[in-house]
Amino acid sequence: MTTTTTRPVRLPVEGPARGDGPNKRHLPRSVAWHGTTLEGDALRHAVAITAAALAELGVDASGTVVLEVDDTGRGIVTLLAAASVGAGVVLVDDLARLRLAHPGTVPQDAVRVTLRAAPGGTAHDLRAVFGPLEGSGPHPAQWAARTERTDADVDLGAWFARSRALGIFSSGTTTGEPTLVWKSGTSLLENARATAAALGYHDDDTLLPLLPLAGQYGSSAVLVAAVVGAGLVTCSRTRLGEVLRTVERHGVTCLDATPVLYRALLDELDKRPAGTARLDAVRLFGVGGEGLSPRLQDDARARLHRPLTDGYGLTQLGNVAFASTPGRGALTPVEPYRLAVLDDAGVPCADGRLGRVLVGRTDGRPPVEADPQAWFDTGDVGRLTADGLVVLGRRGMISRGGSLVSLAWVEAALTAEGVEAVAVPDESGETARYWLFVQDPLHRPREVWRRRVAGLLAEDQRPDHLRVLGTLPVDSSGKVSRARLRALAEGLGEAQGPLQCRADSPAGRLRATVRENRQELIALIEETSDRATAHRDYWSLVNVLNHADGELGLYTRPPRVPVDVFFPRNALLESFAIYCLVPSLWASEVRLRPARGTETVMARVVELLGAAAPCPVALDTSTQAAFVETVASRPSLVLFTGRRSNAEEILQALGERHVLLFFGRGVNPIVVNRGADLRAAAKDIVISRLFNGGQDCLAPDLVLAHDDVVDTLVPLVVEAAAEYVRANDGALAPLLKDETLLHALGHLTTHAEAIVSGGEVDYRGRTFSPAVLRTDDVGRAAPVEHFAPIVTMAGFGSVGEVLDLLRTRYYLENGFGVSLYAVEETAARTLCDHYMVAMDQSLADAATPYEPFGGHGVESGFVAHRGGRVLGPVNITQTAVRFGSTIGDA
Repeated sequence: MTTTTTRPVRLPVEGPARGDGPNKRHLPRSVAWHGTTLEGDALRHAVAITAAALAELGVDASGTVVLEVDDTGRGIVTLLAAASVGAGVVLVDDLARLRLAHPGTVPQDAVRVTLRAAPGGTAHDLRAVFGPLEGSGPHPAQWAARTERTDADVDLGAWFARSRALGIFSSGTTTGEPTLVWKSGTSLLENARATAAALGYHDDDTLLPLLPLAGQYGSSAVLVAAVVGAGLVTCSRTRLGEVLRTVERHGVTCLDATPVLYRALLDELDKRPAGTARLDAVRLFGVGGEGLSPRLQDDARARLHRPLTDGYGLTQLGNVAFASTPGRGALTPVEPYRLAVLDDAGVPCADGRLGRVLVGRTDGRPPVEADPQAWFDTGDVGRLTADGLVVLGRRGMISRGGSLVSLAWVEAALTAEGVEAVAVPDESGETARYWLFVQDPLHRPREVWRRRVAGLLAEDQRPDHLRVLGTLPVDSSGKVSRARLRALAEGLGEAQGPLQCRADSPAGRLRATVRENRQELIALIEETSDRATAHRDYWSLVNVLNHADGELGLYTRPPRVPVDVFFPRNALLESFAIYCLVPSLWASEVRLRPARGTETVMARVVELLGAAAPCPVALDTSTQAAFVETVASRPSLVLFTGRRSNAEEILQALGERHVLLFFGRGVNPIVVNRGADLRAAAKDIVISRLFNGGQDCLAPDLVLAHDDVVDTLVPLVVEAAAEYVRANDGALAPLLKDETLLHALGHLTTHAEAIVSGGEVDYRGRTFSPAVLRTDDVGRAAPVEHFAPIVTMAGFGSVGEVLDLLRTRYYLENGFGVSLYAVEETAARTLCDHYMVAMDQSLADAATPYEPFGGHGVESGFVAHRGGRVLGPVNITQTAVRFGSTIGDA
């Protein structure tokens, strides 16, 4: 085959790479993790002891070890120990992944070892071996015998001669599903030495791979350190403050991570600039696993004062190429690889034209040991330039008007302009259509992104469907999960067009039943609320069900577990969809206890819709105390909405096999800056505050407007509130609880001088006309929560003043959501760690049913299980997938 290729070129190396030097045993200089550091003789001793422990389990040079690693130094030491025995090693992040291995690729007698809790004795737990090494446990009885093993036995030479040395699961982006790839020791050693030569690794380097060690990228860093004799450090990838401390404490010189993690790290440094100094010793910031966007590279240069060094690799081949000049996008292959770019006819692409990226070897041998082909098709799209290879992403083409549109090119074009997005084909049979998923933690309106994308792509390249996600899903390797996005797109497509109510789909049957009962459902809500609320609630119910198939695709289907619901008293139809109907698609049964005063309405809702649910949905009208006893009597997933104090009482009654999801409250401030569309903001404020007469957890307790616009905004809010009432037949939903009504009236009486408009009591209607108040600094510091039609407004002088206010203890503890109008993006992003942020729209409009919902405040929500709590946004299906197997016998 005639090809256009790039030849291997070594990057400049400051001094000799030590891959062939004095490190004959192929061990790292040191391994450090979580307060434990093993160096030199101590490391060799630890490897020897661990190898002896493996030998006691029957592991020898003829066998295979399946190692479930925990991404700490324990996993590194155990890998080195298994290699020193000469055994084949399969790395997994979850033993369940073995189900994906093709028959025969993992020997039946392979010894399974874990460094985590092993459910049901499915694997040998080696954690006790590390207790003495970490100073956290007694010496096992076999310790003395194990220490007799001489350190001279610790040598990886025999392992590097093995034909099946290391088995790694691919991420699945090429084949559609993860597959086990076996690598010979020879190829591993060759690639580690080539990588060390290309990037100039020394034995005095210290590497910190912020990567899953079970993947190609993470395991490669371990092997490079072993070959050159460098130091290795591990720490949590999710605790960015710990990352910065670890880098400084251990003098890390080479840091590797995915683009997703670098973005999070740069965001952390934007909020805490002093942390940048902790990275001063790092000479190499390696990035891989996914394409490096120009925006991320520019941001890294600005914050780190050094570029990110891009890399390209595949599980089947190891590290293939690196940026020949750090900070440049073009890649040069490492020895002995060569690269080619071909069109679909197999003709080399010249002049920078797009094509398929293939990898071969300069010595003519097949690049993949188990495949005799001379060239390996990577499944990626790229182009060759004078500087090297530019990889745009995964292959995917759609045909439009007789021409092909590369989805990889679409992604690259958008990424170059700062739009983080992933394109996936529409697999519903429409070959000329595709979905675009845009990542936006600020949750700007979809129409904003439609306009932005339209301005960057030609008309025949624009997406047919566009969705905005706060965060794109990632897989265990840290890459954006295209498989989950394809499943999300497929599920969302189920609810579009004439097939959305088809009878062979459980969600379709639910949608059909809701449509058939539309008028009665709306009438039911009007009995305890008002017409505007009833209609909005109905369409919110429809919206949740339209996203149900997508939600199951995004998170997969959880185990069949029971679900118990302490039902809220607001947004009854939408809540029934979220808490009962969507869970019914995977639960064994759903039981709900309605809030006081809503029993009759909810009984009829269950009667109308429950029969269409795939699992039983039962109403329990007992007292709350009796329902708590019932719930506590069996393991289940428990959903509670309300005050945290009540959730804490319920939690005390539950056992270890319960999982409690608490949905709480927040201040939910709305911030209106200069330059905002004031009429649009006023309308959003009024709808958010007056929905269900103010009885909604998303209603804003405070509206902050810039001093330059507050005097204009206040009358616009008064006008919008009056129009809302007029359009609603002059009515607002009654305040059903006496304490709610009396509390609100008491507040208006106490602060009568602050009332700008409204507050006239409707005794028969159990409410009052929408009250608009202007408050002062005291009122801003700790806004009073009202489940009533009260709009409290205050001014501010600068956005910095608002940011300081929103970071005070009261606001952070009640950190749920915040809506920002015309606030600069950099300032808005500083709030994302604490709040769900909605830019230029209300929280209700920004919320998507399949995404986790809420903020990070202790009062806003959490998941509680076995004495632990996870604060942050919550999605019920996602939580059931994560914890479902621990509930009962699931």
